[in-house]
Amino acid sequence: MLAPISASLLLHRTSASTDIFAPVSTPAQSIFELSLFVMGITACIFVVVGSLLVYSIVRFRKRKADDGREPAQVYGSLQVELAWTIIPVLITLVLFLATAGHRARSTSPSSATSSGGSIATLASMW
Repeated sequence: MLAPISASLLLHRTSASTDIFAPVSTPAQSIFELSLFVMGITACIFVVVGSLLVYSIVRFRKRKADDGREPAQVYGSLQVELAWTIIPVLITLVLFLATAGHRARSTSPSSATSSGGSIATLASMW
């Protein structure tokens, strides 16, 4: 139900100045690109996990011909344990490096004053 609504919102954007899908500043554009990258990775994870779940439900469902016995229990598979340890570590590392790289580029002191301008601040008490 939410998918058609969100698709409609994406397709029929207004030209308002607060549109989150049309960033106008340099940091906003790079943050938007980083968020799309992260969303792409999470979407891939969602599709893989969902597909494996549907496959398992269909493949290993209970059938009328089953005699009620449990299948043979297998304990300890080095390949499976390595896979479900290494893959999440690699995903986390990629997301960390992408975020850290973006943060390093957007908060470098030289980028704020590279145009030769100065930053003036004004504080007031309400």
